[in-house]
Amino acid sequence: MKLLYIFSIILSLQACGEQKAVANSESGNEVVVETSEQDTFTILKMGKLTPYGITMLKLKKITSDNRCPEGVQCIWAGEATAIIGLYYKGKFQKDIEVTFSPKETNDNNPMLLFSENGQSYHAMSLSPYPKSGNKIDSKSYEIKIAITPEG
Repeated sequence: MKLLYIFSIILSLQACGEQKAVANSESGNEVVVETSEQDTFTILKMGKLTPYGITMLKLKKITSDNRCPEGVQCIWAGEATAIIGLYYKGKFQKDIEVTFSPKETNDNNPMLLFSENGQSYHAMSLSPYPKSGNKIDSKSYEIKIAITPEG
């Protein structure tokens, strides 16, 4: 029932231009929803199982983060790699490795994670971005997920 509520919020916001809403999933996790004219965006948080219909995603691990920190001049922009767990009807299906780099996954070239009910789910970006002299707490990583109509 709560999932139906969450997705009714998403659908109603899609018709209203760029907006944000916060809803609670059945697992008790907060789902932040942003919409633009064509896409819907949510945030996948480290260790949290987030529902997308009958499919769920979980950011399980950052296996490497070698992105060039802000405030540092680098020869190579670097990349970060994450493991996302894909669950279907509550059962684990597979792990998906996503690499975020200027050449790979980014806002202009998102990675398709799965498709369901005429919608595509893409990994867009990884945050926070490293800053010179600051270590990122592994629990603070998030992945921006775009939900787009197929076709």
